[in-house]
Amino acid sequence: MVEAEAKAWKTIWSAGHGVSSIDDNPACRDLIEKFES
Repeated sequence: MVEAEAKAWKTIWSAGHGVSSIDDNPACRDLIEKFES
């Protein structure tokens, strides 16, 4: 069943998967270069 009203992202939890431990935010170009090497 789909709810009629969309929820704001602030109400969505990460379920404790440790998203706060992400400390790298590379540009797309850098990611592509890393994957190709």
